[in-house]
Amino acid sequence: MISEDWIVFKLKLTTQLAEKDLVLEVDKITWKQFIQQALFKNHGVFGQGIEYELLSNKTHRFEDRTDNIAFVKVSKLDADNFINALNIYINTKLFNDTELVCIELQRTDNLENLEVENSETLWKQKLIENWED
Repeated sequence: MISEDWIVFKLKLTTQLAEKDLVLEVDKITWKQFIQQALFKNHGVFGQGIEYELLSNKTHRFEDRTDNIAFVKVSKLDADNFINALNIYINTKLFNDTELVCIELQRTDNLENLEVENSETLWKQKLIENWED
């Protein structure tokens, strides 16, 4: 299913230090704070007007790492401004003076191609079924 109006980003918040990422757990509020701060810092009040929806956020724990992943829906018109703001923003206030950055893992307008962990396949299927263009 290809969307004419929306892009879904798969994003990861990280300290870029393996030992700190192991204990890092990012909740929905922290994701929203990071995104809002990045948009405001890079685009001012116009950045805060960028429409987006945090579809899901999960913390995946593996033996050697922890991934804090979010799926965000953004208008195709604003997608480049949105991701540019997140890619260049470094936050040191959300986690005790630890630098926190966002990495774009995937960008797609085709929900069928959205890469998810096995535990999220049901969520993905439900997202596709309920998608409103």
